[in-house]
Amino acid sequence: MEIRLGKVVARCPSCQGTEFIHLDPGTEFTALSDLICASCEAAATYGELILQIGDTALKSARERLRGPG
Repeated sequence: MEIRLGKVVARCPSCQGTEFIHLDPGTEFTALSDLICASCEAAATYGELILQIGDTALKSARERLRGPG
């Protein structure tokens, strides 16, 4: 599954992959849900990936506000 918010997609911190697998699909999906990268099998939680998306979106917004060089 791809974790995204709008146009911003979460990336694996190890390999930059964008596809993740929920390790316990029979349980409720929460911020503490364990995921692994489908490419390199690095572990992450859903919450960590959401925070990463927020950081990426904030950085992008700041760059747009600054405008061209």
